[in-house]
Amino acid sequence: MASDYKPNSRYAATPVLIYRTQDGREISYSARRLLPRPEQFKPLALYHHDRDRRIDDVANSFYGDPEQYWRICDANLVFWPPDATATADATLVIPLPLEISGHDES
Repeated sequence: MASDYKPNSRYAATPVLIYRTQDGREISYSARRLLPRPEQFKPLALYHHDRDRRIDDVANSFYGDPEQYWRICDANLVFWPPDATATADATLVIPLPLEISGHDES
């Protein structure tokens, strides 16, 4: 079953599965998205966070799309996006998208 997620969504490649209840109803749901292993990422840049800036703004600066913030979170093992830029003087890896670096996201 095809996904309704936009192509830039972190869930775009996540399979849609179907659960069949005992009474025959079908309930579709997204499979669990597993994070890529950190060693799969190739850095595009290192970003030194030195001011109050949101992660979606950082993503927009590097990728031209604020909704790609999840790529930065994945590469830095950040599970709550606001935590990515919560610490002053933090350095974040800005990864090449796995599709470009030769790794798939599965």
